[in-house]
Amino acid sequence: MNYLISIIALLMIMAATAMPFTPLAYYTPFTGFALWRYIFTLGAIAFFITRLIAGNQFTELRLKRLQRMQFWAGVMFCVASFFIFYEPKTNDWIAFTLAGALLQAYSTFVISRNISRQS
Repeated sequence: MNYLISIIALLMIMAATAMPFTPLAYYTPFTGFALWRYIFTLGAIAFFITRLIAGNQFTELRLKRLQRMQFWAGVMFCVASFFIFYEPKTNDWIAFTLAGALLQAYSTFVISRNISRQS
């Protein structure tokens, strides 16, 4: 269940990151405000909470560190959502989103590779 929520949260973050490049990014006729910011923030908070609840599931030190990297990816997404609202005209949020995505991608691939080597 924890992995399902984190996957949905990452998909929300991905979709919200692509939304500013659409014509209706900053004004939608139904809501009147930029909905993508709230979708991104909801996904970032959900991902952060799932990483916080997950804890350390591994006994090997390297896998524990990689899982801690996933927690810091959630922190990066939350910082990015802060910058979306604090300074909406700058692109600081994109830098933090990319940093979180790189941490998440690296840790996911290395964890899966180490688990497949052990079994």
